[in-house]
Amino acid sequence: KSMTTGSGQLIRRTDGTLAILTNHHVIGEKAKTVWVHFDGAPFAQKVNVLGRDKLIDLALLEVPSPLPDGVRPIAIASTPVKIGDLVFAFGYPSGNRSATFGIITSTSSPNDLYGIEVYETNQAPVYPGNSGGPLLRRSKKTGEVELVGVNTAIATQRGEKMQLASNLTFSISARIITKALPKLEKEERGVHAFLGMVIADTRLVPPIAYEELTGSSYPPSR
Repeated sequence: KSMTTGSGQLIRRTDGTLAILTNHHVIGEKAKTVWVHFDGAPFAQKVNVLGRDKLIDLALLEVPSPLPDGVRPIAIASTPVKIGDLVFAFGYPSGNRSATFGIITSTSSPNDLYGIEVYETNQAPVYPGNSGGPLLRRSKKTGEVELVGVNTAIATQRGEKMQLASNLTFSISARIITKALPKLEKEERGVHAFLGMVIADTRLVPPIAYEELTGSSYPPSR
């Protein structure tokens, strides 16, 4: 048992049914059930964990029955974000509803997994308890609010005597969520193959790092 808290969002699964999406680190490694509380509902309800993926840091939860009145799922964005897009981060840090805003600063992050761009970076401030919550954008095509990411981590910089936040938030992108969703639905615990190599675009690798890693002179031939 644990007393950690976090946020989440109601989405549609690939078969059209509803589920709650959040971070793996919000529910923990061993939890089989968690309590969820919809804003405006009088009480929390216990639900089962349907699937979890520790590597990507996503988890899928069943929805309580009945759902509170007026609750509807958020659509997952089908088009990627661009640098400069206005986004809003929602969550429930310290037991308080929170909404912050910022812009997309990068479509990748230093925390990308083995060369795979899992995260996008933005400047919407988040706090403990925002993890698993939605990063939203208004669609330029439909005008509807859509999910472009799941807020997962922040960037920090350690000084000599203190730890400084750099006001950057890393969110798992909608593109990764869409790809991971079928796996979360089928597997209680996500398993990934690994070939023992790291993929990197040589155009993005710093010259000094390239020469140290490859033993070759920069720039590469291709």
